[in-house]
Amino acid sequence: MANLRQQLLALPKGDTVDAAALRADVQRLAAVAAVAGSDATVVDAPSPPTTPTSPKQKQDLALGLVLGLATGIALAFLLDLSDRRLKSDEELELGYGLPTLVRLPVRSLSLTGLKPGMPEFEPYRILAGAVTLSPAGSGVRSVLITSAVAGEGKTTVAVGLAMALANDGHSVTLVELDHHRPSLEDHFPLHGDDGLATAVLKREPVIDHLQHPVPSLPGLNVLPQGLTAPSDPLWLLRSPEMDHAMEQLLEVSEIVIYDATPIIGVADAQVLLDHPRIDTALIVARAYRTTQEEVRRARAILDQRVVRPLGLVLTGLDEPGAARYQYAPSRAKRAGRAVDEGLQTDGTRGPAARSNVASRTKMIVRQTVRQRTAAPHNDAEDA
Repeated sequence: MANLRQQLLALPKGDTVDAAALRADVQRLAAVAAVAGSDATVVDAPSPPTTPTSPKQKQDLALGLVLGLATGIALAFLLDLSDRRLKSDEELELGYGLPTLVRLPVRSLSLTGLKPGMPEFEPYRILAGAVTLSPAGSGVRSVLITSAVAGEGKTTVAVGLAMALANDGHSVTLVELDHHRPSLEDHFPLHGDDGLATAVLKREPVIDHLQHPVPSLPGLNVLPQGLTAPSDPLWLLRSPEMDHAMEQLLEVSEIVIYDATPIIGVADAQVLLDHPRIDTALIVARAYRTTQEEVRRARAILDQRVVRPLGLVLTGLDEPGAARYQYAPSRAKRAGRAVDEGLQTDGTRGPAARSNVASRTKMIVRQTVRQRTAAPHNDAEDA
């Protein structure tokens, strides 16, 4: 190292490259000498590891499970936030500001083979009681069935309610006012010539177009759209002829059920919600279908209308314990009840009760015809 220093001093002043190289060699030698002269000792001799440092399967598996669970929870939370559909009766009640009258489970939404006395029919009987027996429904003779959007089950509710009311002995007329998507023929064996639009457009008595598709329910009248589809349903609903037809229906029926269009996107239901012949309305809401925005818009429209809804009919939500809780009376009690109430053992009205309902309906129709004959309607005034 001393020799290197002498060489460094002997270099010419302009030889900077060699001087820099010698200075670097001197610094490295000085560092080596410092380490060699220190008191450092070897504590442990190096040896190869006996186990692999990576991968650690148990630790990696536990960490993966924790991260996967956290990711799944976060993803589910984000999906729930992005899903704007209302999923519970509490959310639907809060959105509409209306009470729930009844829940219709999924099995009750299929009317194929549904008969009075079956457990699936019971929600419709509860709804019929809410319409006729509750203080809010006292004096109600005409009910409009609607929903926020299509596909929530309003027509099914209208059909089931009409059947339940007729089974309880009421004279009921079910009227099809959804001229955009008529579907009563999917539930009843109807002939298309007779119907509301046909009667109104041809200025014929609406009672001549009533159909009786269920022989076991003589109190049930059905008035479909008819063969003549209106080119302008809104004009039809606002016409004096329509008002007169609705008046006739009230004369021959204790209760009239109107299956209307949805509230959003179609003006028909909004016009009917201001009609003086409509007493109240039932709003059908289906869980996991209607969004918060749709309910908000529907409620804003309802708040501006004259007709006040009676409550909500929730579809698609099963009633806890409803399928398990069924009455099973003895044969003697069932037979006695059939004699006392005119009921058959399958829950439908017996011949005596059906005869009474049929006689009452015919009497009302005859009285109406006599009144119309004595005081014929002036079509010129309606026009």
